[in-house]
Amino acid sequence: MVIYCKLHPKSNWKQYLLIIQLPVEINSIPREDNGYILTVGGTRIYIAGDTEDIPEMKQIKNIDIAFLPVNQPYTMTPEQAIQSAKTIQPHILYPYHYGDTNINEVKDGLKNEKEIEVRIRALQ
Repeated sequence: MVIYCKLHPKSNWKQYLLIIQLPVEINSIPREDNGYILTVGGTRIYIAGDTEDIPEMKQIKNIDIAFLPVNQPYTMTPEQAIQSAKTIQPHILYPYHYGDTNINEVKDGLKNEKEIEVRIRALQ
């Protein structure tokens, strides 16, 4: 089910936020800049895809694990990722796609959010 669709503010790309209950037929999903909420065994996982902090994230609730991209120009700055995490309130946050970004800024910016555990994986 598509609950959000708009043009990316910096391009003509479309963004989608889909809520998916597995199993799902992958061929039926739009293929441009998707964000997904997956429910797997009772765990709700939000994968932001390749997106920025969009106002519609305020609609996202009850997320156990969130994956947020942190790297400009087409994803979030560390400050935007911090704000998005505060909005979504996941139990666990995995910043990804961060390249040369100082990803510890996200962890430091969320250190007082006791309900959010930030997990950083080394890029390989």
